[in-house]
Order: sequence, then structure tokens, then C-alpha cells
Amino acid sequence: MISARKFATSILSALMIAVFVFGGIYLSNESEISKIYATEAQLTSSGTCGDNITWKFYESTGELVISGQGDMPSDKTFPEDYEWYAFCDKIKKIVVNEGVTNIGKYAFGGKSGTVASTTNYANVEEVYLADTVYKIGSKAFLSSFTDDVILKGFKGIKKIGESAFSSSKISEYPMSDCLEEIGKSAFASTKLTSFYIPATVNNLSVDYNIFYNCSMLSEIIVSENNPYYKNLDSAVISSDGKSLVTYPA
Repeated sequence: MISARKFATSILSALMIAVFVFGGIYLSNESEISKIYATEAQLTSSGTCGDNITWKFYESTGELVISGQGDMPSDKTFPEDYEWYAFCDKIKKIVVNEGVTNIGKYAFGGKSGTVASTTNYANVEEVYLADTVYKIGSKAFLSSFTDDVILKGFKGIKKIGESAFSSSKISEYPMSDCLEEIGKSAFASTKLTSFYIPATVNNLSVDYNIFYNCSMLSEIIVSENNPYYKNLDSAVISSDGKSLVTYPA
């Protein structure tokens, strides 16, 4: 026979589990930022981005949470092509969860052909990318943000697309030892003060203008283990010393 106390305890435990499972509580699985707790009651809107990616926006906290498996679509032409764009001025934090593998073209971009000179996502304070995200698409954060934005995660990024952060208000990019490719004008006209080039980067060219018009950039640090490039004072040159690769603007 089960005692009345044990029966009551079992019922209480079952109710608590149901609240967590069905109450829509979201627990961010990343370890570097504060955990996010959002209930379905706070959910403002949600939708899909491609076949395997979903998004949720919680207006009470300003959090845009993107989850799923695989890539975002690569066929977007303007920032407005993403459903969450409707809330771009209300978003304060962008969280891209484990499982998502890329940030699509113009995903959080600030300018488009229909809005000639607009800074979108103006209130974003923080962006977190899980370790599964390996690629940032071209113009993904073009001309976004109005104040310094904190970038967290970014540890799995291997490819940064053309103009990915161009004219966005970032002053620091997280160091990563797996970065391989940096696209043309990727960080042009940003507020970067320093940048680290790991041993894995192999596609740099002086024609890429990666740091064009970065007036606050004072140093570019090349890993001593990079077989392709090395530092010469503040500039980056080829490992054989014959070619100038990039330099602080």
C-alpha cells in the first residue's frame, strides 16, 4: 500500500514536471551568458525560417531566440525577407541556439534597397551564437546597431562573409582559433580596436579591404603558428615577406 504522504508527493512531483515540460519554459543551453527564461505567456510572435529553423520573439524581454537544425536559407535579398524583421526595433538580445549552423545573408542587416539609409536592430545590446554556427553570411549584420553590441559565443565560426559586419557598431570580435576565411570588407567602417588572426586563416588579400575605414583599429595580431601570414609592426604580410596583406586603416 502506498501511504497518503507518498501518494501526495508523487502527484506534486508529476505536476512540477508538467509545468516545466508544457509551460514553454526556455532554457538557453549556452554557458557564457545569463540563462534566458521565457514562458509562453510572454511569447509575442513566432515563425519559421526555412524548413528546419524556428524563431520566437519575447517582447517583454526583447529576446529573439532562433532554434533548429541546419542552415538558414541563403536566398534572401533584403533584411525585410526575414519574418522577425517586423520586430527589429524591439529586439534587445539575439540568441542563436545549438543546432543552427549558419547566419543567413541579410539576417540582421540594417540597410536594403527599399529602405535606403536605415539602421535597424537599433536597440540590440547582445548577440549570442552557439558553437554549431560555423558561417556568418554576407551582409548578415550590415549597418546594424546604434550602440556598442556585445558579441558572445562565436567560437565555432569558420567563415565570415563579405561585408558581414560592415558599418555595424561593434568594437570587439570574439577570438576564435577555428576561423578560416574572412570576406571582403567584412569589418569595414566598424569600431574595432584590435583583431586576432588565428593560425587557420588562409584567404587574406590586400584587395579585400577587410578593415577599410576602421579608424579606431590599432592592432592586428597574427598567431605565431599561422603558416601563411605574419606581423610586420602593425601590418600583416605574407609569411615570405613579399606581400602586404592588410593593415590598420
